[in-house]
Amino acid sequence: MTDGKDQGPVRRPIVVTAILLVAAAVILVAFQSWLAGRPDVVDGGTRPESEQAVTPEPESLVAEPAAAVAVAAKPAPTAAPSGTVRVVVLPVRVESPDPTTAIAVDAVNRAMISTLRASADVDLVVLSPADLPGVVPSNAGALNEDTVVALAVVRRFAAGMVAEIREQSLPDSPFMAINLQASQANGSRFRRIDGLRKSGAPGTGTIALDNQDPQVLGVSFAESILQRAGQVAVSGTAPPEGRTRLLDASQSGQERLRALVELRDRGSLALDSEMLAAVIDLGTRSQSADTRRTAWQLIRRMAFDPALAPALSASLRSDPDAAVRREAALALADYRDDRSYQQALEYAIRNDSSTEVRIAAQMSMMDRSQHGAFARESLLDRGLTPAERLVPTLLNQASSMPRVWGTPGEAREQARAYAEIMAATDDVELKLKSLTELNVAATAAPGRLDPEIVNVLLASVDVEDEQIHRVSLELLRRAVANQEVRAVLEDVVESEPELADELQIPRVLEWRSPGEPAWLRI
Repeated sequence: MTDGKDQGPVRRPIVVTAILLVAAAVILVAFQSWLAGRPDVVDGGTRPESEQAVTPEPESLVAEPAAAVAVAAKPAPTAAPSGTVRVVVLPVRVESPDPTTAIAVDAVNRAMISTLRASADVDLVVLSPADLPGVVPSNAGALNEDTVVALAVVRRFAAGMVAEIREQSLPDSPFMAINLQASQANGSRFRRIDGLRKSGAPGTGTIALDNQDPQVLGVSFAESILQRAGQVAVSGTAPPEGRTRLLDASQSGQERLRALVELRDRGSLALDSEMLAAVIDLGTRSQSADTRRTAWQLIRRMAFDPALAPALSASLRSDPDAAVRREAALALADYRDDRSYQQALEYAIRNDSSTEVRIAAQMSMMDRSQHGAFARESLLDRGLTPAERLVPTLLNQASSMPRVWGTPGEAREQARAYAEIMAATDDVELKLKSLTELNVAATAAPGRLDPEIVNVLLASVDVEDEQIHRVSLELLRRAVANQEVRAVLEDVVESEPELADELQIPRVLEWRSPGEPAWLRI
């Protein structure tokens, strides 16, 4: 037997050689994998420069329409059993922090659901808060305030009716308003308002109602739904003629959009995948910026479908028209929970060349309930540009959110802000929009116009734009006690008699005589 010590010098070179061979093989495999992963290397050679992959710059605004975005066809929801109407009940909305209120409203809702479930005419679907993500946008408002809620639920569940109970309480008041809100698949709505008065101490967690039993009210709500359920005409698809016109690519973009408007006005809420694809095609590939803008504007509160989001994001990043990008940003608000679309909005806030687009993207990152306060704060902020002060108000109204004037004093303050914007800008369109808002704000603030506003209006009378000239004169009628205003109005009677008669300026001049007391003058 050979001693182990004699074999050591022989084995060592063999081991070293084996290690080197294994290392070389690993390096070769890694190098081949690296070559395979390079986009500019094919079959061991380099791609021609024209074929190399290019990463597009997100900030560049391309002149060509974006490429079409495919919409995956989804299976249609199962229809309600024959002879029944599918009613979808949304989670209750309770505004009061008082637990007593929440318990009472829940009792009303449970009684309503129990009664509907017992009816052979209703196919009932009850949604919990956990069921809503992916069905309606996270920033959606109440059923009677936000049309996209009913549209999304009808399309998702083939519903004939969508119902929601909402509580609205006055601060420090024992009275709670309980609203039953319902939207039908044919586009019609109804609303019923009842009230419960709590006689127990707030926050006790007990239901002590002195005027009505919550269960009785819930049964009454269910009966209101059942009464209308028999009148619901459930349509799982849009009327064939309107759908055909929308899908017909040989028609002009405006004609196809008219078909979409008609479908909306006729209550055709169920837009299928082909119809959504047609709208996306119009929004991304039409040569007309007006068509692209209108497509996104219409679909914004007509549908909630993740298939829309990639096309909206592409338009926001690359459409050459600012108005199209603005509408894409507003529509993308419904999909902001997805981080990739949130990044598209954030990019627009930082980099878009248009003030309107930047502010639209900023507002899309907010809850809809915050828009009114943001618009008012921006309007009163003299450190912003005229456009930055006014645009939030205009976008808030474009989202169908109501104006909030507050007290007459606050309305007067906003009227002065609109006058400041008018005086600070040479942009005729911005001046006209400010004047339009000033006219409405002045109506909400009865009494004499402030001298600052009168001076701005007097300067605007001479602006060449016919509409600015007209609205300025219309507002100046309220300041006829001012001698300078009276002189301007008298001049209009002589130089523009038809306009003066239309605005009833002669009558205003007769009503306010020059000799009236000084305290009536501005």
